[in-house]
Amino acid sequence: MEEQKQQQSVFKAGGMCRNSPSKTESFVFFDGWGQPFQEIQKIKNKYYENGQGGWCKDRLESLKKQRKEFESGFNNQFIAWFFEQYLANSAEDWEEHISGIFELYWQDVNTVREIAMQMDCLGMDTLSDYNLINFSYQTDYGKIEFWEELKKVKLPEIDNNEVEIITPYMKAWVFPSKEFLAYEMKKSMEKHEFPGSSEQKAERKNEEGPTAEEREMIKKDKKFMDNIKRISKKYGGSVDVSVQLKDRKKNETVFNIYVKIDEENIIKMKPMLPSELPECDMTIEIDFDKVYDLIYSSEKNMQGTRIESPPWSKKSEPIQKVKDVVNGVKMWFKMRSVLSSAEYSPPESKKDAKALINSFLPKIMESSPKDNQEKEMKSEQKNNQDSEKEVWDSKEKITGEIIFN
Repeated sequence: MEEQKQQQSVFKAGGMCRNSPSKTESFVFFDGWGQPFQEIQKIKNKYYENGQGGWCKDRLESLKKQRKEFESGFNNQFIAWFFEQYLANSAEDWEEHISGIFELYWQDVNTVREIAMQMDCLGMDTLSDYNLINFSYQTDYGKIEFWEELKKVKLPEIDNNEVEIITPYMKAWVFPSKEFLAYEMKKSMEKHEFPGSSEQKAERKNEEGPTAEEREMIKKDKKFMDNIKRISKKYGGSVDVSVQLKDRKKNETVFNIYVKIDEENIIKMKPMLPSELPECDMTIEIDFDKVYDLIYSSEKNMQGTRIESPPWSKKSEPIQKVKDVVNGVKMWFKMRSVLSSAEYSPPESKKDAKALINSFLPKIMESSPKDNQEKEMKSEQKNNQDSEKEVWDSKEKITGEIIFN
């Protein structure tokens, strides 16, 4: 899933025509806000103040009309349609469609900011004729809370004066449907890839197995290695396994990984279609519904909601470390529950398959606390520096890496 980020700067271009009984005027304009355009904005505002008040007045009236339309249309009724119909019927285009809610938020931010700038151009510092928006909506797969406050602020584009401005905030948490997740995983399987963005794939250079350094560390665990040697020797030196996420209601494979386990390489993994598999010693079939529920609860409990806030009024929330620890324990038991419900074939391979799972699962979990701690530290540093947060975590987190990678 492509990452959505807060806007730090915007450049715009447009045009306008004005007709009167005596003449027709037309012109183009350029606009922008944010650090790259701050100095240009100051020059432009001074130009408007010197004889261009008529343009500022017309522009302000146009922006007020846009704002009125937004006030009347952005409400619970619209959000209900957005979640229950628009997103519900867009599995293949879910990523593109979900970005719409954030685009609407930032359009509102841009509009109220421009209103404040045109007010300053006209020597006005107090808003009139407006309605603040305030609503919340929640479903099983999403939650949004939108509210606005009236504040007196100094904008970087305005030299001296404080101006009254509508300040929007939005808390949003949205999770993809099971159909979308299945679609993404099937697409990755066909390409022989683990699900994830192109940037994340580039970072995961060794996603098919441990690095040489990691293998040497693992080989120091005598109990673990003895178990691998014993089972791999039983199957001729290596164990070939098909690990399948299965939609049992539709009787179809959502994602399949070919896993090769031996004493030298420890483990190698490759996504591939079931029809492309070499002959395997065993198949481990995991219920896709249970995996989806696991990922859903993980995201909902650990990610929660984030606050969108405009550049002139940043809001952030503290990291709830105690809650994260509790959620981590819950995830451990849920993962064990998912794996305990797996089906094995041939049936006589079940004992060896479970022994392999019990050997590798602690290894997977060993790295998780460290990774989570590093992520928390990075997040805290970002908050302290007032930098922009990411709207969506990586696709890895919502495509089952907790099970397979």
